[in-house]
Amino acid sequence: MSGDNWKTLLARRLLKNTAPEEMMGIVDLFLPSMVSALSKTQLKTFLKLLFEKYLGFLLRSMRREERAQLLKDLMPVVAHEFPLQDIDIEGAVRLSQTHYP
Repeated sequence: MSGDNWKTLLARRLLKNTAPEEMMGIVDLFLPSMVSALSKTQLKTFLKLLFEKYLGFLLRSMRREERAQLLKDLMPVVAHEFPLQDIDIEGAVRLSQTHYP
């Protein structure tokens, strides 16, 4: 068994029965140092890649109504962190339909 393989297997076993709040504790341990090691450009690239690769995966078990409710629940945070008045929401929806049919 390779060095990284056993670590991956151990991590999967540990996380299998971990509550979401406990998972956030794990994220709290590594995310700040990981992000602080990235330049602003690298961070933007990382976030874009992360969402493109894993957002669908994270939402895969949710029905359309659940996804809509989650987005409604997240909108106050999104509105706080992003300048939504500067975003063309309708254009983004049109673009999503051509890039992600």
